[in-house]
Amino acid sequence: MEALDDASFFNARHRKLEIGQILPIIEGEQMNVIKRQRDRITEISLFVSLLSVALIVALVIILISFRRLNKARLAIRESNDKLTEANKIKDEYIAYFFNQNSEYIEKLESLQKWVRRKVVAKQFEGLKKIPQNLNVQNERRALYERFDKIFLKLFPNFVEEFNSLLKPEEQIRLKDDQVLNTDLRIYALIRLGIHDNEKIASFLDYSVNTIYTYKTKIKGKASCPSDQFTQKVMEIRSI
Repeated sequence: MEALDDASFFNARHRKLEIGQILPIIEGEQMNVIKRQRDRITEISLFVSLLSVALIVALVIILISFRRLNKARLAIRESNDKLTEANKIKDEYIAYFFNQNSEYIEKLESLQKWVRRKVVAKQFEGLKKIPQNLNVQNERRALYERFDKIFLKLFPNFVEEFNSLLKPEEQIRLKDDQVLNTDLRIYALIRLGIHDNEKIASFLDYSVNTIYTYKTKIKGKASCPSDQFTQKVMEIRSI
């Protein structure tokens, strides 16, 4: 009986020893499993983070591309508007100058016939008198009147919008017989793209210094900074 108890005792100790040897192996394996799971989670987290960064970068690139595309579309639209406006101006003034040239040709032919008659009749003193229909001042006045009418046909709100750029007490009040005055005519030419003072002076029969003085005086009446005034005028829309 004692022998059996001893055997049982020693068998239990043997089992404990076996278990004691196996437990570290099991615990080690469990730790390895946990470590592998952690590594896997870390890898997944890193992948998700990288994917998130990539998505954010892609979204930023897409947004930048959309903004650039919108800017390009706006630029194209603005260019098309300017081209349309330029074509309208070109068509109107080509027709105007065609008619104007036709009238001048008729007047030159009339002058030629008048001179020939005077020469044939030997009325040389009469050659000193220019026919009334060829008066230079009248021709220039007629030129301005036609220019003003065509310009306001293209920019019907020009006077009102130009005045809106001036201080209330400095706004232009036209006389009953005026369509545009010199100030408005100068900036009408600028609005048409003629910025050269010499060309403006030549058209209006003024000196370059006079044109410069007019422009400086008007800018001094502006309700906006003087260096922005010309650009504001250029933004006045045609019909």
